[in-house]
This record gives sequence, C-alpha cells and structure tokens, in this order.
Amino acid sequence: MFCLPLSGLQAQPNAQHLSEADFLTSIPVAQAASGIRQSLHQTPASVSVIDRATIEASGATNLPDLMRLVPGFQVFHVNSNKFGVNYHGVTDEFPNQLEVRIDGRSVYLPLLSTVDWTSLALHPNDLERIEIVRGSNSATQGSNAFLGSINFITRHPSLTPKWAAEVQYGSRDRKHSHLQHSSALGDGFYRLSLNHEQNAGSSQFKDAAERLYLNGAYAWTPDLQNNLTLRFGLDQGHTRIGYLFPNSGFPDKERYISKRDYQANFQQLDWSKELNSGMLRHLRVSRSDLQLDEMPPSTEDLVAFYRDIPNFGIATLFQQLNPSFVGYREKGKVQTKDLELAFESDKHQKVTHYSGFGYRVESAESPVLLQSGLIAQERFRVFSSLGIPLNDQLLLNLGGMYERQASLGSGQSLRSALNWQMAPNQSLRLGYSHSERLPSLLERHGNYQILIPYPQPIDQANPNLEPELNQSWELGWLYEFTALQASLDLRVFDEQVSRVLVNTQQTNGAGTKDNLGGWHNRGLEAQLRFQPKTDFWLLANAAYIHNRTQQWSQGVFDNFVGGQLLPRTTLSILLNWQVQPDWTVNLTHYFMDNATWRKSYGVLEPRQSAYHRTDLGLKYQWSTTAGQEFELAGRVENLWDRDYQEFYPENRQERRFLVRLSMSID
Repeated sequence: MFCLPLSGLQAQPNAQHLSEADFLTSIPVAQAASGIRQSLHQTPASVSVIDRATIEASGATNLPDLMRLVPGFQVFHVNSNKFGVNYHGVTDEFPNQLEVRIDGRSVYLPLLSTVDWTSLALHPNDLERIEIVRGSNSATQGSNAFLGSINFITRHPSLTPKWAAEVQYGSRDRKHSHLQHSSALGDGFYRLSLNHEQNAGSSQFKDAAERLYLNGAYAWTPDLQNNLTLRFGLDQGHTRIGYLFPNSGFPDKERYISKRDYQANFQQLDWSKELNSGMLRHLRVSRSDLQLDEMPPSTEDLVAFYRDIPNFGIATLFQQLNPSFVGYREKGKVQTKDLELAFESDKHQKVTHYSGFGYRVESAESPVLLQSGLIAQERFRVFSSLGIPLNDQLLLNLGGMYERQASLGSGQSLRSALNWQMAPNQSLRLGYSHSERLPSLLERHGNYQILIPYPQPIDQANPNLEPELNQSWELGWLYEFTALQASLDLRVFDEQVSRVLVNTQQTNGAGTKDNLGGWHNRGLEAQLRFQPKTDFWLLANAAYIHNRTQQWSQGVFDNFVGGQLLPRTTLSILLNWQVQPDWTVNLTHYFMDNATWRKSYGVLEPRQSAYHRTDLGLKYQWSTTAGQEFELAGRVENLWDRDYQEFYPENRQERRFLVRLSMSID
C-alpha cells in the first residue's frame, strides 16, 4: 500500500496548485480493490498506487516498465518490442492470469489469452495514476484478475496543459514524438494525445517496431448530479516477433524474425449519476477491436527454418496447401463489447457497497488459431462488495462475483477481509479469497492443422475445461511514520493455485489444454516510501516468494518438472533528488533473481540468470515569461553495462541512452 504525492489530483480540481509536500502524510483513496472508495487502511487487499510524480521520476518509456516499481511483479522483454508482465504466475511469454484495465476497460486479449502491450494507444505521458491490486481481485474484476489486477487511470482533460510536446531520441535508433492538446468545450473539457514511436530493435536480430497512436477524452458535467466521459483511441503499426533461443529446426545462431502488423481501436462511455438517495449509479459501455496480421514466411524461410521442408519444391507445395500459414500464429481479428452497470452507496452511509452486473460479448476469428471459423461467446456477471464496520476500529470487507459463459460453465469468486485500524496511522488486515478463472476463448476453442502434405494437427479444442482455482490467505500491515514522513506496507501471503490450464500433446501430435497444472506460493512483500526532505524521496520495494510448482503430465512428452521456477527475490528502488529548483536527479535500481520460464512444453533452457540493472536520469527545467515550461532530460539505462538476459536466452540487454526535450503551455 503506497502512494506518492499527487495521487488525489483527479478528484480535486484545484490540486494542481498545491505543492508536493501537501500530500506527504495522507494515505490515498483507491477504488480498484472493491469498487468502493476506500483508504488503503480499509481495502480488502494490498493496493499499490503509482501517481504522476512517480511516473515522471521513473523515466519509463513504456507501460510495463512501470510495473517494476511494484513488489512481487516480474517484467521482461520477450524481445526488443514485446513485453510480459507477471505476478506470482508460472508463465510463458503470454502471461494470462492478470487483469489489465485502462480507465476500467479491460484490455485482456481473448485471441491470445494475454495483453498485447504494444497496441493499447497509451503512453506514460497520458497517465495520472495506476492502481495495482496485489493478490487475487476476481471477486471485484472477474476471472482475469485471478492473481492480481492493474488499472491505468488517464489524466483528466481539465488537469493537463493546454499544449504539450515532446521528442525523444536514444539507443537502438529509438525515436518518440508526442503532441497533446486540451481545452474547455461547452460544459466540459477535452484532451487529445498523439504519439509516434519507432526503434531498430537489437543489432543482432533487427526486431524493429513502429507505431502511430492517438487517444482522446471528453469529460462533460452538465449539472451537479451527472458526469460523462467519452474516450476513444486508435493504434496501428508493426513489430517484429520471434523465438530468441535455439529452437528445434533453426540453423545454428540463426533465428526466424517475423513482421506482425496490427490495427486497434476502442470507444468507451462512462456515465456517473448521483441519485436522490445519495447513491451513485455508474454505467460503462465499451468496445475494442484488434486485427493482427503476421507476414507469412518466404520459401527461403521455410527451407531454412522448418525441418520438415527440405527443399524449395516442397516449400512451394506447402505454401499452396497452407495459404494462411504464419510462423508464430499471431494472425486474426478480435472484438470485445462490454456493458457494466453498478451502484455505489452514499459515502456517508454506515455500510458501504458497490454492486452491479455486467455483460460481455467476445468474438474472434483466425485461420491459424481458430481454424474452424468465427467464435463468439457471451459472459454474464453479477458482483457485490460490502464494507461493514463492526466498531470504530474493525471493518469487515466481503465480496463476491458469479460469472457464466453461455452454455459453457460458470465460476464463482469470493473474498473476505477483516481490517483493524488500531490507530489513525496503523492498520492490520487478514484476508482470504477463493477465486476461479474461466478459460479464455482461445484456451477453450483453439484448433488448427496443417498439410505437409498429409494432415498434421497442431491444436485441438477442449470444450470440457474447468475453471482454474486460487485459494489464498494474506496478512497485511500498513504503518505511517508521520514524524519521518514515511510509510511501510508489509504483506505475507499463501496461495494454492490448482487446475491450471497447461498444454498436453496427444498421440496424433495435436496439442490441447487440460486442467493439470498447479503451484504453491508463499512469501513476503514490502513497500517503503520515505521523504526525509521536501526535495528528496525514495520508493523501495522487495519481494520474497517460495514457489513450489508441481509436476504434471504433458501427454506424449515427459512430465513437466516443477520446483522453484519463479524468481525467489525481486527488488527495486527509486531515488528522486531535486538538487536545485531547476535540476533533478533520479536513480533506479532493479534486481531479479534466477527465473525459469515455461514454453509450450517444458521450460526454456538455460534459465534466466539473476541480474542487476541501474538507471540514472538527470533533468533541467526552465520557464519563459510567456508561460512556456521546458524540460531537457537525459537517461542512461543499465548504467554499468552489465550484460544480462531477459526471458529468452539470447535476448541480451546492453547499456542504452535516451535524451528527451519537452515543452508545455497552459
């Protein structure tokens, strides 16, 4: 549980005139854990809040890197422009047990059973704050919040400069340009944010990327009872993907890198209305579309990288028999439509609640993932969270959600927590959750075969899957050292994860999903915020996790070998020092212990070795008499140039440089 100084801005229209020190001793209000606006002393789970000041100090140029500042999270580059974000999951390159939302809209991708971080039409410049629930949040946010959840909250149009512009240039030919405009319009405010970025990728694999994206919002308050916000976004570009390890069939030291184009868009409407009873009614309607179009391999690629294709004649025949074939199968269309209606109790009521229902339609088609044709499925959910004060110090939090996939099964998630605020600056929490995760569209319906020229099944659907299960306990302690202007959040946890969906290969060669996996996690997480002086603060995070992954059957393959697969220890620290009124230095250090990542069958070898990474940033700010604000910043990532691996064995990281110039006009 943690927040840096500016966490309350969105709810306070005049907060931009306050200094950083005005926020030091207040524990923020968060809504992600239960839907109820609660102090972090009252939430039913551990919540970390990253605010605007932390986002700026981190120097992060992408969304996943911000999660390195949260205890227990593992962040990795799969390659130069593909990311993975994981929390307590024994995962492969597609982490699938973490809910990610932007302003409450889920961006989980049912076609790939993960989040595609490069098509979200969002940059750290667009963010006001991030609320992260550390621990299962399925009782509030549904199946995908199985191990945890993230909600990125964008900046309100009334709190952004009228004009802002930024350019960046760095190593790997990294270029980024940003233009933002906001203003009043009628009884509301609008904001538009346009970004273009590109890079050349690593010098060895040329895994480059380029994207152009736009997001916007219009916040309208026609009267004191109604607030409406319309949001939209467009994102298009390409990235290059591929296995960066000695995959079977690849020539020595050669890797197949494929170009994947994409187009994405979303629309979202949020309407909050205060009813006569003082209760709030919240309506959210959203739609998201994504099209992935991986380029097919050439005949030369087929001969070089596919062991079953020995010559160009067979390669040409293979292309004729399999016209839709692509190497990494990231091809298809997916659409998600979602409606949620919820009621939030008057904050002055003794018993608080957040209750409602939701309806979602997911549809997807892919010639290489869902070969049988268009798949559409409906999900219906009802949920409720209660905050029941037992006396002046004890609060009982209860929550539950029931989800049903039309004709395919259902899942139930329940959570309870007892919060004891023994003093205004100290609280203790004991919580338990029973969470079920329903299979995704791809996990349940994935099917594909190729002709070589005889039929070779690759994936086989399994409609009889059960929900995954997570039964977890946690003990949390939050203490504010008001005299030291510091706060400490400790969390002890025990998680038993079972019925996990894993790959098994049948005797005909087809892979299918089955509920055979599982693991047991227990450990400790800590987060410390300390500001001994108004011009210096630090954020420190640490996590220890004892993971025991069980063995499970992989069909015709040898059994999956378990043990400690997750990194036992992760650390991060961010220091921010305003040396002079116009000069600021920030230093970030990350550590991740040895990690073993899964692949389709078995694990990647060799495992990812423990590594340290240190980043150093320096920025200079100045203003003109015309009201223009300028900032020139430089940053060195991996300062000591330590060669280390992220995810794939050959995905090596070197020292990188970045220079940024930004301007704003109010």
